[in-house]
Amino acid sequence: MCSPLSEEAILADEVGLEKTIEAGLVLAQRYAERLRKLIVVVPASLRLQGAMELEEKFHCLSVILEVKFFNAIARQGMPNSFDLHNQ
Repeated sequence: MCSPLSEEAILADEVGLEKTIEAGLVLAQRYAERLRKLIVVVPASLRLQGAMELEEKFHCLSVILEVKFFNAIARQGMPNSFDLHNQ
């Protein structure tokens, strides 16, 4: 298994084993290192809960990027939706 602070990391485990806490710690560390383009992929049914937990526990604001929004931005000529938050 790779270190979660390596170039890339995947956290996968059973329900209730605090993956959100682990992800929050990794995100906080990467943010402290001035790495600002970070992505967390979760099942659709957990996206709001995950975003709320990251904000409550780590003061980490997030943007939920759904395929409908992603496709609309791409049609407008912006192929990278993440650039919207760098303007």
